Amino acid sequence: MPHMDARGILDDVPRSPYSLRFDREADGRWIAEIPELPGVLASGRDQGEARRAVVALALHVIADRIEHGEATSDEVAARLFESIAP
Repeated sequence: MPHMDARGILDDVPRSPYSLRFDREADGRWIAEIPELPGVLASGRDQGEARRAVVALALHVIADRIEHGEATSDEVAARLFESIAP
């Protein structure tokens, strides 16, 4: 089986409806937030660390909303994934 380059795996996946915003604090920390998910923000020593933290938090928030009936998995799937007709 040929080796697959991980950089190309998501090339054909539709863009997410969620956006990432970054800000740098005076003390050098990076703050990342996802405005479409109120309260989802995280900090890191660098932009990459802040990005990883906020994405992980967003996934937890989305899963928690599904688990507690605030959103259905169908609603989340419809928002995150483009439908492909058979």
